[in-house]
Amino acid sequence: MKNPIYSISSECSGCKVCAEICPKKCISFYEDAEHFAYPRVDESLCIDCRRCVAVCPQKKATFNFVKEAFVGSHSHNEVFKSSSGGAFWALCQILIPLGYVVIGVKWMDGFKVAYDVAFTLDEAQGFRKSKYVLSDTNGIFQKVKNLLKDGKKVLFTGTPCQVAACKNYIGDSDKLFLVDIVCHGAPNQEIFNKEVNYIERKHNGKLESFEFRQKSPINGKVNSRSAKYVVNSKEYYVEINDDPFLRGYYSRLFYRPSCGTCHFARPERVGDVTLADAWGVHDILPDLDELVGVSLLLFNSSKSLLLLPEIRRFMSIRNVDKEWAISTNLQLRVPTRFHEYRCDFFKKIDVIDFEQNVRACTRVSIKMRIRKYLGLTIKKIIGYYKK
Repeated sequence: MKNPIYSISSECSGCKVCAEICPKKCISFYEDAEHFAYPRVDESLCIDCRRCVAVCPQKKATFNFVKEAFVGSHSHNEVFKSSSGGAFWALCQILIPLGYVVIGVKWMDGFKVAYDVAFTLDEAQGFRKSKYVLSDTNGIFQKVKNLLKDGKKVLFTGTPCQVAACKNYIGDSDKLFLVDIVCHGAPNQEIFNKEVNYIERKHNGKLESFEFRQKSPINGKVNSRSAKYVVNSKEYYVEINDDPFLRGYYSRLFYRPSCGTCHFARPERVGDVTLADAWGVHDILPDLDELVGVSLLLFNSSKSLLLLPEIRRFMSIRNVDKEWAISTNLQLRVPTRFHEYRCDFFKKIDVIDFEQNVRACTRVSIKMRIRKYLGLTIKKIIGYYKK
């Protein structure tokens, strides 16, 4: 290739911005053996303009220092419809009436996860709730550029690498408001396709809906590592040990190689606002329950701070120490550490049954069980003698 965009898999986050910027349309994408998409350059068409390199978020990103940190929640009804405390929805409620178009990620036909455009609050409903799959950017950066050219204002939300790609593609614009989410890592679409097949075989029917981080109590308690899905008009609630996708995702078994060396797992942020869960907030504000849903909001730009009065109209928020916010969210400091058997899983991804593969790779060995038991026993003994 005249213009190599990456040399090893961990150097590509799969945002596809390189293909959108290419004036000769000589960049296509292929899936590797793990089913992650990577760019391929047609040398016969490439003019070595290096625009693909210039917009790549792995090679170029501009960061903002966090100015203020807040925690808070929307109304109970809206929190129940949200993965966390409803902060994203509050931003939609503020900006859409001001003429903003919202760019977000939704379930498409066949449970494909992809970017789309919303002009109304009703259309933006599909962007709510987490989708733990690497979304197809679906030509979204050019769509954003066209909207801005038409005089529209745009709220773009996504993972930090996708937000950085959008910023690189568009450049500086007062009409573009960027929101990045604190991301742990992204599985690919094929892995979730296997989850869909697993569910449909298990229940002998068609999957009708799927919801990560559902908030109905299971055994009397809200569990953030749970999901709800509907097959043949019947609802099913599953936890991490009941479902192979949940088990693999939360075990860090499925993530894209670049997630393990993520350049965006740092306190400085690419968005005007960063959204995350306010894990550990109960320790400093005992009246708040992060399992039900409390958002962490990091305000990283001057224009984001202008929204504070409006956000207070929709959310009950409290100022917190920035250092506390960073210390309680590991991915604000370091990239995700992969499961030790990640490579084993992907070697067998198309060879053995999906559930069997996940179970085999995440099964806790007898050695680890003994080590855990001994560790707990030693802690109890030390605690006894301290008394």
